[in-house]
Amino acid sequence: QIIRVSPPAIFGRDLLEDLSLKETFEKLVGIVREKPFECVGSRDEVREAIRLTTERILREEKPLPALLACYREALDLPDAGKTAGTSPYFTYYDEENLLPPELDRLVRESLKRRAEEFKEAYP
Repeated sequence: QIIRVSPPAIFGRDLLEDLSLKETFEKLVGIVREKPFECVGSRDEVREAIRLTTERILREEKPLPALLACYREALDLPDAGKTAGTSPYFTYYDEENLLPPELDRLVRESLKRRAEEFKEAYP
């Protein structure tokens, strides 16, 4: 999920409220073909973060920030609660990595616990 800090500490403003970033946002989510940054994850991962964040904000009955409101319908985002706990990224683990065995074990255990927590939270 996208974590929002109040007040916005790093950029001095809430980037999700900044409509001047609409073109960059379109590139990140794949509406525009060019992807501006490689370091932010795949388009699927970005869209999933947007979906989860939108769902959480709607569940909390808060207004969506400007950029999320613009793209809720364009990205076919579901209503709050309809897909809670269903993200494939909660348990995804890339087997091809360079983690030392001890860290690999810790990550796998953490993912297993996370999956169990979501099963309990979203039966």
